[in-house]
Amino acid sequence: MLEKGELDKRTNYYQVTQRGQREIEARREWEDQYVSPET
Repeated sequence: MLEKGELDKRTNYYQVTQRGQREIEARREWEDQYVSPET
């Protein structure tokens, strides 16, 4: 769900994949069913 890449020999980067984005959205929708927003 994360893609790892290399910027240089000391620095990596991480990017959320499309599947990762879908999983995050599904989790948010699930949370919205059970967690009420604070007012």
